[in-house]
Amino acid sequence: MAAVKRETYSPEGGSTRVDLADGDDLGDILGPAQEPPLLQQPPAQEKPAFEPVTAGDESTPGRGRLGRFGSWVKQRPFTAGLLMILAGAVILTPAYLSFEVSNIQIQIATMSGVSTLLIGVLLISCGLMTWFQRDARILTGITALILAIVAIPTSNFGGFILGTLLALLGGAFALSWVPRDKPSKADRKRGRNNED
Repeated sequence: MAAVKRETYSPEGGSTRVDLADGDDLGDILGPAQEPPLLQQPPAQEKPAFEPVTAGDESTPGRGRLGRFGSWVKQRPFTAGLLMILAGAVILTPAYLSFEVSNIQIQIATMSGVSTLLIGVLLISCGLMTWFQRDARILTGITALILAIVAIPTSNFGGFILGTLLALLGGAFALSWVPRDKPSKADRKRGRNNED
């Protein structure tokens, strides 16, 4: 019979060398009440296949920031501001962009350089103000609507109509946005009691 050498480790840090023959069982040598630490399996815990992450959950890196950004977006007219910023960029781009195609420089030269710059910068400012000063959404919405109409004759047909459409949509979204009020705990309890 061949002897098998096994080394067991105790949780206290010491080790024990045990010589086993082919027919011997380690449980017989150590005794029935004691099992070797290496052979003990931790109890199996079932993990759910999907764990939902809440907006304020900081336990997983990256999810907390995404949740905070999502709640920031929901508290203000984000889409309206984004459309106003895009409209300003679309109106500004053709007037100040030039590019070269096989030694031919292409540039849109118009008389409306200053008005295009002014309208584009004002629309971008309106978009940023809509994001960061949500109470001024009425002012920025009306200003974006006026700038969109003024951009048609003064700024290359309002950024070739695309800038005007984006500004009109952004202004309309800003005017139609209503802040969501969080119900108090008492109102939520009353709502649950009414449902029952």
